[in-house]
Amino acid sequence: MNSRELLELKQNEPYILLFIDSLKKKRSRNYHDLFVSWSNCFKEAQINVYIVVEEVNDKKELNSNFIYISECDDEVFDVFHIYQKKYIFGKEHIIYRSCFYVIYETKIIKHCKRINQVTLEEALFLALEKKNEKKYKKIKKMIDMNKKL
Repeated sequence: MNSRELLELKQNEPYILLFIDSLKKKRSRNYHDLFVSWSNCFKEAQINVYIVVEEVNDKKELNSNFIYISECDDEVFDVFHIYQKKYIFGKEHIIYRSCFYVIYETKIIKHCKRINQVTLEEALFLALEKKNEKKYKKIKKMIDMNKKL
């Protein structure tokens, strides 16, 4: 999957989009490992996880439950506001922030700048809630119809 397909991705199911800059860096590696530890939960809930990562050294590091996107252009980073410019000693540097989004029907439902157990749990339950929202509405409508009888 390339960046254009990522921007045009329209699914009727919610999904999680994780941005990490490199699997070489310890902090980014820890974020990736945290998602890997939750991979069975995502698989059981049938929530797709897309991981945008710039550098992948070894294919063995990748989890088969996730969809990896390695070639992304600046347009994607602009749309999701992933990078920020910082001036260090008078020089401009671009810093990429690791974060993730819960997206449903091309709308961002939740943006998490912090990646930890708590935010992952909240994101998973939010995605499940959105996924089953139509079923709940249909059942509620059926119950209301039965009450009228």
